[in-house]
Amino acid sequence: MGAPPPLGTAMLPPGCYEGTTVLVTGGGTGLGRAMAVEFGRLGARVGVLGRSAEHRAAGVAAVTEAARSAGRSGVRAVGAAADVRDPDAVAAAFDTVEETLGPVRVLVNNAAANFPVLAAELSPNGWRAVVDTVLNGAFHCSRELHRRHTARREGNGASILNILAAQAFTGGPGMVHSASAKAGVGAMTKTLAVEWAEAGIRVNALVPGLFPHQDLPEALRRLREQDPDHAAVDARRQPAGRVGQPHELGWAATYLCSPFAGFLTGHTLFLDGGNHLRRDFVMPPVVPLAQQLGRPSAAPD
Repeated sequence: MGAPPPLGTAMLPPGCYEGTTVLVTGGGTGLGRAMAVEFGRLGARVGVLGRSAEHRAAGVAAVTEAARSAGRSGVRAVGAAADVRDPDAVAAAFDTVEETLGPVRVLVNNAAANFPVLAAELSPNGWRAVVDTVLNGAFHCSRELHRRHTARREGNGASILNILAAQAFTGGPGMVHSASAKAGVGAMTKTLAVEWAEAGIRVNALVPGLFPHQDLPEALRRLREQDPDHAAVDARRQPAGRVGQPHELGWAATYLCSPFAGFLTGHTLFLDGGNHLRRDFVMPPVVPLAQQLGRPSAAPD
């Protein structure tokens, strides 16, 4: 597949998010920041929620620069400290964003946690850390948006976008905690889409494929860097013949949350160049996960 239009190219009409406040969890780094930037470029005021002050500041700076490049002035972004596992902290973060930017009408549940581990070696604390962040955190944030939106009784609708992963649908060896949590978020997406439609809240999901960014967990980064040619190999692994570009994810997110998708809810969009559908005619040999991680084999002698 050919390369996308360059970063900064508008997909939706300029200013279509003017007057809308968007909250992106984990919006200070990686793909979360890429989505936050595209919302800001289209006129949104963006709340960047996260635990790290450094990451929040980076997200705010990126959104502010994108908005300035699009000719928009004033306060365009604000950071809000919160651990999404704590519902009281989530409520306080919403307060922080709304005091400066106005009522949140779009929520992107992007905050995640993951690390490669053999299921048999995953500790209860490791399981809880990932499931609490990915699944419980997405629910706490979604519930807070619903509570505020229904209390305001506004005519304008609201939108929630949950960021999933392909292993939620296929299983994920080495990522049992993340795959299970993301599968739960997928079920939550469909459930809330029906329950909250009457309140004017749309709930959709987006599944990114392989996108290059610098904020991979250390263990995952080490695995990829075992191959010095990993960038070219990553491209060859995709049916599309290339990896995605972060701003392509931003375009998808801004469309799914926009009025142009006003009749779309309960939908999951895969943005992965067809990779989740891939199956070789002759499958390659299986390499046990323990071997991939450099661990002793668990197979019986």
